[in-house]
Amino acid sequence: MPTADLRPLDWAGFEWLNPPASANIEGDTLIAVTGNETDFWRPSSGEAHDDGHFFGTPLGDVTTVELEFAGDF
Repeated sequence: MPTADLRPLDWAGFEWLNPPASANIEGDTLIAVTGNETDFWRPSSGEAHDDGHFFGTPLGDVTTVELEFAGDF
């Protein structure tokens, strides 16, 4: 298996779709507080939910991304 080229993210190019109530970047960590009952969800019938939070950027020819999530529920 090839060795991964691990490097920290450059947050400069990231943009929010539906920004959360609050979000801060501390070093290589994004800390976000989500809204209540926000989601991206398509039911088979009824109302769709498109108010989830997404912080993203185009990655060009990058084919693999490794992320770690931690939650305080």
